[in-house]
Amino acid sequence: NLLSILIIVPMIFIALKNLRNKKLGGYMGTGTAMKAGVGFAAVLSVLLAIFTYVYFAFIDQKTLPYMLNEANKLGIEQKMEVKQIDEMRNTWIAFYSPFKQATLALLQTMIAVALLAFMCSTFVVKNPPDEMN
Repeated sequence: NLLSILIIVPMIFIALKNLRNKKLGGYMGTGTAMKAGVGFAAVLSVLLAIFTYVYFAFIDQKTLPYMLNEANKLGIEQKMEVKQIDEMRNTWIAFYSPFKQATLALLQTMIAVALLAFMCSTFVVKNPPDEMN
């Protein structure tokens, strides 16, 4: 969401700028900036995936039972067969498994943060003057 982007973009920018200024002598090429940004995205994605797994496995004990109850209500309202209701419930159980949620968080975060990192890297690239090459 927008709040996440407003938090992540400055973090990426500051991390890349610090890398450029403190470890690379004030210069950073495009390739280095993008690699560092993707590395940042990977670390952030793994941390978020671990949090998501813990959240769905141990903290959030209400969402899945609520969704299963809603699936039952919907099935009864639409006069579905018991087999169809069971299939719908099994779909919700599979979707809300901690592993599935963590995997989705990992993939979504990795893609989104990597794209943001590529955008941020364009602002921190600073090639050395020609006489330094």
